Amino acid sequence: FSVSDLCYSVRGLFRNFIAEKFRYDLNYTVEQIRPVYSFDSSSEYSVPPSIVCFLDFTDYESAVRNAVSLGGDADTMACIAGGIAEAYYKKIPEENYHSFIGSPSFHKVKITFPSMSQ
Repeated sequence: FSVSDLCYSVRGLFRNFIAEKFRYDLNYTVEQIRPVYSFDSSSEYSVPPSIVCFLDFTDYESAVRNAVSLGGDADTMACIAGGIAEAYYKKIPEENYHSFIGSPSFHKVKITFPSMSQ
């Protein structure tokens, strides 16, 4: 087995487990979702596409970017795809982390929740 084969196998197991456990249809790609996706904040319309964004790509940034590119409930979907990707890859790439920390949105969070900046 190569590392690539092992990653593909783990992703397949993850896809099957989530599909069976939560009865989500995950048998589509981001490219198939994009033309028809619209805003709906309910979990059955935001969680499965977020999972597919993780499953379809091989790095943290691509998973998050593709979740955002779907539109709709993009911030929630990016958080879900990013959270799964972070758990899978064991970290957020440093360049992504530093761009987030420097963003105006993060500074608003720091003002609202000062304990987060420590």
